[in-house]
Amino acid sequence: MNVNTNQILLLGMHRSGTSAIARVIGLMGAWIGEEHALLAQHPTDNPTGYWERQDVTLAHHDFLLATGNHWDTLANFRAEATPIAAQTQLRDRLRPIVAELDAHPPWLLKDPRLCLLLPLWQSLLQSPVHVIAVRNPGEVAASLLHGPRGAYSTHFLLALWEKYLLSTLTALRGKTALFVSYERLLTDPLSECTRIFVALRDLGVAGLHAADQQQVQAFIDTNLHRSHAISHTPLSTQQAALHAWLEVQTAANGAVQVEDFPINDGIDAVLAEYEIAIRHARAQANAEAQRNAIVETTNQKKQLAQLQADISSVHDLQLTQLHAEFARQQELTAQLLMDEKLRHEERQHRIAQALAGEQQQRRRADLGDAHHANLQSQIAQLSSHIQTLQGGIHAMQNSLAWRLSAPLRKLGELLPLRLSYATEQQLYRSFYALSGVSPARKRALVLWLHRRAPWLTRNTLSYQLYQKTREIRQPSANVNAVPRMDNTRAETIINALPSRPLISIVMPVYNVERRWLLLAVESVQRQFYPHWELCIADDASTNADTRAALREIAALGDKRIRMVKLKKNLGIAGCSNAALKLASGEYIGLLDNDDELTRDALLEVAQRIVAEQPDVIYSDEDKLEENGAHVEVHCKSDYNPDYFFSINYICHFAVIRRAHLASIGDFRDGFDGAQDYDLLLRATERSDRIVHIPKVLYHWRKIEGSTASTSTAKPKTTEAGKNALIESMQRRGIDCAVELGPYPNTFRVRRTILGNPLVSILIPFREQPKLLDACVSSILEKTRYQNFEILCIDNGSVEPATLATIGSLQQRDPRVRVLRYDAPFNYSAINNFGVTHARGEHILLLNNDTEVIGEEWLDSMLEHSQRPEVGVVGARLLYEDGTIQHAGVLVGPGGVAGHAHLFLPGDHPGYFARAQLVQNLSAVTFACAMTRRDVFEQLGGLNENELKIAFNDVDYCLRVREAGYLIVYTPYALLHHYESKSRGYEDTPEKQARFSNEVRYMQKRHAAILERGDPYYNPQLSLSNTFHPDAGYAQELP
Repeated sequence: MNVNTNQILLLGMHRSGTSAIARVIGLMGAWIGEEHALLAQHPTDNPTGYWERQDVTLAHHDFLLATGNHWDTLANFRAEATPIAAQTQLRDRLRPIVAELDAHPPWLLKDPRLCLLLPLWQSLLQSPVHVIAVRNPGEVAASLLHGPRGAYSTHFLLALWEKYLLSTLTALRGKTALFVSYERLLTDPLSECTRIFVALRDLGVAGLHAADQQQVQAFIDTNLHRSHAISHTPLSTQQAALHAWLEVQTAANGAVQVEDFPINDGIDAVLAEYEIAIRHARAQANAEAQRNAIVETTNQKKQLAQLQADISSVHDLQLTQLHAEFARQQELTAQLLMDEKLRHEERQHRIAQALAGEQQQRRRADLGDAHHANLQSQIAQLSSHIQTLQGGIHAMQNSLAWRLSAPLRKLGELLPLRLSYATEQQLYRSFYALSGVSPARKRALVLWLHRRAPWLTRNTLSYQLYQKTREIRQPSANVNAVPRMDNTRAETIINALPSRPLISIVMPVYNVERRWLLLAVESVQRQFYPHWELCIADDASTNADTRAALREIAALGDKRIRMVKLKKNLGIAGCSNAALKLASGEYIGLLDNDDELTRDALLEVAQRIVAEQPDVIYSDEDKLEENGAHVEVHCKSDYNPDYFFSINYICHFAVIRRAHLASIGDFRDGFDGAQDYDLLLRATERSDRIVHIPKVLYHWRKIEGSTASTSTAKPKTTEAGKNALIESMQRRGIDCAVELGPYPNTFRVRRTILGNPLVSILIPFREQPKLLDACVSSILEKTRYQNFEILCIDNGSVEPATLATIGSLQQRDPRVRVLRYDAPFNYSAINNFGVTHARGEHILLLNNDTEVIGEEWLDSMLEHSQRPEVGVVGARLLYEDGTIQHAGVLVGPGGVAGHAHLFLPGDHPGYFARAQLVQNLSAVTFACAMTRRDVFEQLGGLNENELKIAFNDVDYCLRVREAGYLIVYTPYALLHHYESKSRGYEDTPEKQARFSNEVRYMQKRHAAILERGDPYYNPQLSLSNTFHPDAGYAQELP
């Protein structure tokens, strides 16, 4: 008999009653485990619980799988014959479980697999008590057949029972065990429980107590005896003998020694045969199940498709009817509301105008004297200047030189210069051969003569070509030829609008001067378009002047003006959000408290809303000096995403659809000074319905300390703008670094190059070996990105010096190849030929009269060329003297196209920094341009039929835009371009005739954009003097 043991192992085949016996011993005080650590009960297989630890069951299960077995595939299985490593791993896994059990004596452990694995447990335990559950094997087989474990034959289940019991008895041979009858536990539970308790006590299990009789009777249910032995499947002789031996052991008063039990050496062979048959049957069942599943799935799909079609048909019909009825009711309601609202607003407007008249006159008087004095001063200055000019003209006309040159001027008018083509050609050649003046400036001088002294050149071929280009219909550079707007025209436009959207103007106010705030409010009140509301939030202003002005505004009685005073200062973002809460309009406009709107601003916006239903609208703007003078007019590009990532050019006047604003969120804290930029970045992330009105609708006042006065007035705005841009890039999923740009409040988005793509650099040339050598050498010596190849395309060179240079370059670097193209010069055809021999994913077209300046030129182009939405990337090119030769191409100047920012110093910002910032354009020069191979092939390359020499780059770019791609100009790709040193200029009649044909082709092929105007330029800017606005626009403001 064991002494003070605390370990009880309950052994038995599946469905042998081990769960009921475990529960009974548990009622006697044996610890089985925390409830959460036990297997959950099964609703049919074991509704009262298994009373098995999950961790032990899982460890046993994993061990059997690791050794190629399962609870029901056990032929030839012996635990002690399994791999030592697997045994060690199992014991390591069980050891902490045993430690936990030993901490709760006495404890009981059960799992049917213990019958198989008992030899592996013995080294982990100290004198455990073994309890063996005994049940009629026929009932065990019947219970397994009815359970969830799967379909088996009765013969196989009986053999499996025999395997489990023989494995247990073999492991316990010579040891003591308590045999418990499941049958007697159900029929006489109290007596059997007493027998179990006494036997366990006698075996030395300490800490147990007799089970509570009521608990036992409540737990033991005779219905647990659900399965009866299967009569048509008798036990084998060995099985019957084993069952009889077990029943004898259960009749003993207590534990017995395990010995002299019947054995069956052929049990493993029987199991092996059954397992083969079971696997075959399972395979057939699985195949049949798969076939049935396929058929069932096909039928379900057909039924689902039919059901969806029926539902869709009914839904569409109902939806159509509902939409029609809803639209009718909505239209009727909207019309009634609109009619009543218009009548009410007109009455309110008339009342407000009458009440505000005197106030407006008083406010104007505040500035009237100063403004009048300023005008008088300007008039006096102009009068003095006119008198000076008139005096100069009078002196010149009375001079001796003027009188002596009179006959020559008369002769020039009567006998203008007439030259033969040969003489004209010789003159042009001599003129262009002059040193000390750049070729571009020589051309500019010729054009100046054509414009200023046509009496001298009007019979030259050059002048005739000049005139032909002037005859081309160009978009007008001055859309303000007639007064912009007046009351009569405005009323006509408003009456014709099919709807009149309400526009809410949001104005945060803080310590602004009274005069500027009143003028800002007045600019809204004076709008031609009456359907607006002004939402003012005072950010707890401390300035008495500001508070007085707010009281004056409230006293106006204009119900369209809504105001709220914040109890504490929230900053610009919080104050703007407070003003937003007052807004009820369909669109939200942003107005600073010291700026002004033009009288037609909201009317222009309303027309675009009705016509296009945009999500974002912005206009051109200018700045107001404190004396009222209009300066720094910003005539903007249509939506230009890359320029917007470089600078907040949208700025004023910005209007956003209220529903769109709700989807992106209000102003955010942490971006003060750049809160508008942050908002607009978020607005443009989720919509491409962005509309630009190319008219000045907003006056940004320049006062001391404002950003309008100087971009350095608020230094923190640049850092705030950078942070807003970084977050926007992250939301857009753009892998890049955001850096500060060359000026305050400008930025550079440096995109990460994906992979290491090959760039093929194509350089057409003929002779001029020094140019070619300088070009190629600069690439090899100054290029940071190294995965490129250079294809020099020789268009008929024969000079020994050229051939020697070719050989030297190829020997110098294996990436240099020379292709021969022996045909008349055709720039388009030469490059198309070169692309067929290029290996790169990206193609860079480069003139031979260029030289690299900055080492990042190639990767700064590649970072944009890799973008799937980009078709062409252009570079910044400088003349030899450092002035700008190319900073983008504008469509329209010269009748077709012209270079932007020509002749400006190389580091000049250009018009609103456009020469020095990444942006989108309609075209770039192919003196240095990169395009992807797939785009080049999609468009069929360059036009080598109609555009052999000129405009082929512009044509390609415009076709790229038609295909939906962007053109990117990057100033960070910096090279010298000596411009046509190889081929010269259009200085012969033949060249000029060809050039004229190319001009006519471009005018016909791209008539639409020439008529409409370049979207990346502005109709308010001059086509003859690029990026210069019409200075007289301010006089036509309403």
